[in-house]
Amino acid sequence: MTQATITGLRSVELAVHDLKQSTEFYRQVWGLEPISSQGDTVHLRGTSCEHHAVTLRERPIAALLAVNFEARDRATVDALYARAKAMGANIESAPTQLGGESGGGYGFRLRTPEGHPLSISSDVARHADPVSDTTRPTKLSHVVLNSADVPTQTAFFLDVLGFKWADSTKMMDFIRCCSDHHSIAFARGSGPSLNHMAYEMPNIDGLMRGAGRLKKNGFEIAWGVGRHGPGNNVFS
Repeated sequence: MTQATITGLRSVELAVHDLKQSTEFYRQVWGLEPISSQGDTVHLRGTSCEHHAVTLRERPIAALLAVNFEARDRATVDALYARAKAMGANIESAPTQLGGESGGGYGFRLRTPEGHPLSISSDVARHADPVSDTTRPTKLSHVVLNSADVPTQTAFFLDVLGFKWADSTKMMDFIRCCSDHHSIAFARGSGPSLNHMAYEMPNIDGLMRGAGRLKKNGFEIAWGVGRHGPGNNVFS
């Protein structure tokens, strides 16, 4: 029998101090599009058909609230839940039907051994058509998490969630759940926190135009344009 696995990185969920200001940054400067909001929460999409790439929630303390992954179907969600529970993972909620404002679906929440918050879901609504704009991000490409115990974190994703090892450097371990070089990387650090998020652009021209939009809005480029070793991707 094929082992139940995660099939993709869906989105990140962030706590922000000022919802209006953060939404404006992601909309006007970063290039995502708000597609639904409710109270203290806004969901924003890229140009792909994925329902959203970022969820912003206004909270007193800025934080990473979840890294959201895709499973093929409800049976896969249930199988991943059962395996995570059997292997002693910290489960925050059992599989359940999810709210419609976030695309709905069926999923559960858990934490890594070090405490990073995750969710796994299937059957989330998708947009009928992609957006034709090569200057804006297509999707969330990968998330890098800081960790004081990289081997344990990596083993959890490989053994419990079905990820595959992709690469390692002195700074990071890279793992994947789809055809991308990596979906998650663990940076060797002092504890569980968000290091950075990466978004995919359609091509180098789009990357340059997106970087130009940042500079036009007063945000200096801190690193790049360049090319990474692991993954061989052009970045800024």
